[in-house]
Amino acid sequence: MIVKSETLAKSGNGGSSASDEPRENLLGQSAPELEKLLYALGEKPYRGRQVAEWIYGRGVADFAAMTNLPAPLRAKLEEAFTIGSLEERARRETPDRRTRKVAYALPAAVSAPRAGWDGAGTSPPPRSWNRRFD
Repeated sequence: MIVKSETLAKSGNGGSSASDEPRENLLGQSAPELEKLLYALGEKPYRGRQVAEWIYGRGVADFAAMTNLPAPLRAKLEEAFTIGSLEERARRETPDRRTRKVAYALPAAVSAPRAGWDGAGTSPPPRSWNRRFD
């Protein structure tokens, strides 16, 4: 099977990347973290839960769409924060285009889960994982 690999290049025309963004990214912060953040801005903690519901429950990436938040708060959030998204870094696909694998860059504060058994009361890994490939 032939697989075509492609690494996406960054734009060379001076376009902004996620790391150039001066505003703090809210994507990846938990509801309790958002509660603390909004409390630090002088808002009630429940506003953090509302923002979390908009980001994670409804998939909104624009503060203006958060209609149950007061307009001044939405403006304040837009000025100081952003709701980021994943950036595609590489793509692999088969010639028939039936199978695709895409790699995304994650923000520095976000860690990706690893495949494997964590031993936290779940069933043990299959025996095939214990095979040695010499």
